[in-house]
Amino acid sequence: MRALGRPHRGATIASPRSGRALDILTTTPGLRLYMGQRLDGAPDKNGTAYGPHAGITAIAQARCVRLPERALSRRQPFAAQE
Repeated sequence: MRALGRPHRGATIASPRSGRALDILTTTPGLRLYMGQRLDGAPDKNGTAYGPHAGITAIAQARCVRLPERALSRRQPFAAQE
């Protein structure tokens, strides 16, 4: 386990279709990703509607009380189902 306080790359999120990529740096040993599959098109406070997979959230986790649905080891790629 890495010591807290020293940033390391927790994840790289990339889209082969668009060519965009995002490196996420964290000081925690875990990272939980929400892929937006449950977004239902409800409007935000500005009236913009977001449907399934319209967004992504990464939450740093110092420790997990409950195991995630799918845990990946370091450098193991994950491909979301579209």
